[in-house]
Amino acid sequence: MLTMVLPLTEAGEEANPLLPHTAEIIFGFVFLVLLAIAFAKVVVPKFEKAYADRTAAIEGGMNEAKQAQAEAKAALEKYNAQLAEARQEAAKIREDAREQGAQIIAEMREQANAEAERIVTHARTQIDAERTQAVAALRTVPVEEYEAAETFFG
Repeated sequence: MLTMVLPLTEAGEEANPLLPHTAEIIFGFVFLVLLAIAFAKVVVPKFEKAYADRTAAIEGGMNEAKQAQAEAKAALEKYNAQLAEARQEAAKIREDAREQGAQIIAEMREQANAEAERIVTHARTQIDAERTQAVAALRTVPVEEYEAAETFFG
């Protein structure tokens, strides 16, 4: 081929050292074809297998990640449900405590009112007894002293 492009050397001239011999070109072409066939039969399938394994590993990892994400989402929902339940329970406990506190306050007020009423009743009874005693003491005072006290005090 190259010999067609370039002018042929004449019998007395030396061959061009930059142009390879025709046998070398044919041998190189045959070797290149054999190398390509060997590469396609041996190396390419190994690369394809490695690529398929890598793809499977990545997809498996993605599936595992999706599964882990689903499990985490389920755990989060369960946690949120438990948290909501705990909040409801805490609110119920607070409401019960308020009711008990109001009941205790009402009982204490009732007891305080009863105690105050008892004290007032006792004090009135004592005052009535002292008044009766004072009236009786005044009735036993002689009349002259009564009249003297009456004129003195007016």
